[in-house]
Amino acid sequence: MPSSLGVSDASARDELLAAFERWKQALRSGLESMQARGELDGRADLDELSDVLLTALHGGSQLSVTLGRIEPMRAALRGALHYVESFAVVARTE
Repeated sequence: MPSSLGVSDASARDELLAAFERWKQALRSGLESMQARGELDGRADLDELSDVLLTALHGGSQLSVTLGRIEPMRAALRGALHYVESFAVVARTE
């Protein structure tokens, strides 16, 4: 989307960047809460995970709208969530 705004529209790009940063921070905050509860490995890179989630949300939704079907969004989110789950702390039962 930013590329479609044109090089000369710096104000719109700045607003879009700020919106993406708010989304990323909201996702990161959720991941931080999961990490604080011991649900995510402490070594997980929360900036990377929030980027992955945001990219899946944005890219998946844009492709789904363009193609007129939900499958790209579903696939993107499924992949991103599987990646996040790869950092899940598995509770031990004894």
